[in-house]
Amino acid sequence: MGPPDPSETAGSSHPSDEEMLQAVELHLGGSGEASRLIAPGTAELSARPLLDFRIDRRYEKRREGIQRSAPGKKLKHVSKQPSYIHLATHHVPVPSGFAPTQPVVLVLQGSVAEVVCAECKGGRQSCGVCGGSGTQTCPENVKCKACGGGSDACWSCAGTGKRGSRRPSGNAQGKSRTDWCRRCGAHDVACPKCVGNGTVACTVCKGKGHRACDACKGSKRFRHEACNGTGFVTTWTAAEISHPVGADHERDRAPAHLWWPTYRTDGWRKVLLKDVTDELPVDLPEPHRERIAPHLPRKEVEVRRLAVLRYLPVARVTVAADPDWVYFAFPDGPGADGGIKVVRRPARPRMVRLGGIAVAAILIAVLVMVLALQMLD
Repeated sequence: MGPPDPSETAGSSHPSDEEMLQAVELHLGGSGEASRLIAPGTAELSARPLLDFRIDRRYEKRREGIQRSAPGKKLKHVSKQPSYIHLATHHVPVPSGFAPTQPVVLVLQGSVAEVVCAECKGGRQSCGVCGGSGTQTCPENVKCKACGGGSDACWSCAGTGKRGSRRPSGNAQGKSRTDWCRRCGAHDVACPKCVGNGTVACTVCKGKGHRACDACKGSKRFRHEACNGTGFVTTWTAAEISHPVGADHERDRAPAHLWWPTYRTDGWRKVLLKDVTDELPVDLPEPHRERIAPHLPRKEVEVRRLAVLRYLPVARVTVAADPDWVYFAFPDGPGADGGIKVVRRPARPRMVRLGGIAVAAILIAVLVMVLALQMLD
């Protein structure tokens, strides 16, 4: 999350080091005279400015010579779309803002034509499965499902034609088959479905050896979807003009212990840079200037930009007489008269001591607990 959006204050200047020290002096309950902290060895001040820079660019890209087609006769429909003659000189308005937009699609004047579909005849196309015949080959005979086409086709010849070559299986004894085997002539032994042959006529083609095509169901031809069954295709040459958006960022974020107070302050300086001729503020710290400057030149096919620069001068002050604390001073309002806010944070040596005390307290508590348990034993 970025800093608040204060009003534009391009002409504001940074508080001086003396003003920052004066604010710290007041925070310490002194007279507010910065000279007390300027004396050698009294205090140290270092600049820790924060930065939030974002530049949005909108580009213009043109692409022509795009071959398009649509099924059917759509000459009137396509001709009503926006058209162009020379794409390089064709003007389209640049979208406002920097939200994503749809490309502008154009039709080259004189390129729209209605042509006969080359892939079909009259909107219909021969079936690719049967080659337009409407039929497919099919086996005349198939294995009998009743006997499985095996030895049970006939209990006497097992479908071989040699009578008595097979004895009925145990589970077949006592059962009656009323059909004469057409292969061996034995009575009451053949499968009633295939009569000893082991095969029966195909139920699909009725033994003819061919059936209606599974794909076209015998119709031989399909409706051609590419031309929508019309037999015609509308063709034209199209072009696209798009305006994609890109963004660059440069940031120096506040450390965790300063994020909340610096986020809430209204002291952020804000500068809007709408063109390459707009200059950076004269009081912008040189390290920030060096990071932002490479982003400012105009890029190829750039047609619009908006750069928002927000920066907050922050001074880190340590006071020799108060080594356990570090003070941070920064503007608290827009303009030179916005005031300076000071926040206090523990210094590293203090944090180390507090951590050591906490660890020692935990160790003592653990030791007391161990001794108490030993006494209970």
